[in-house]
Amino acid sequence: MRAGHNRQPPPGYLWQRGVNFKVYPAVTSAEEALERGIYGVRVGPALWTPFDAPSREWVAARFVQFKDRLENARLLMHGPFDVYLESWANRLLYVKDRCDASEPMVFLYVVPMKVAYLSTDRQQHGFENRDFKLPFGPSRTVTTRSVAVWALPDYPIAGVRTGQYDPESRSRFWTSEFRFAVPEHRYEGNLVQ
Repeated sequence: MRAGHNRQPPPGYLWQRGVNFKVYPAVTSAEEALERGIYGVRVGPALWTPFDAPSREWVAARFVQFKDRLENARLLMHGPFDVYLESWANRLLYVKDRCDASEPMVFLYVVPMKVAYLSTDRQQHGFENRDFKLPFGPSRTVTTRSVAVWALPDYPIAGVRTGQYDPESRSRFWTSEFRFAVPEHRYEGNLVQ
């Protein structure tokens, strides 16, 4: 037991008092950041800061310029989520008009140019699995678009397969795939163009 006060304000108290966001200790991956907070922002090569905020509009105005971002990104897949590639930042953007906590898990299979880029336990499968839960809570559902940002690995990529599924039944709700063209030795970032 620690000495001193160990009290937390009741839910909503900070937001009612005009606090814009609550920051958690930094972590080393996007996955870990989204486990601790509703949002995560990359602040270094392997450093992410998780945080909560009462308003998606507040976050978007300060951290993500959706319109500018999508104009400079490449649409890879269209479906329940539009999936964009920000090749300059080596990440995917999952965009949907409205999201909430009931969104199913997202699966992301990253297929490398060479199986040797994968860890030994993933080489037999031929892809890296990067499943994640979307960080949008029901109180954050608004009329503006929701964007989830997911970092890609640093090795050259041949393609990605993604979709949503129910972890309990393992049934898929949708799936989509994108394969990059493979002209010899021509790369932009880590993706073959």
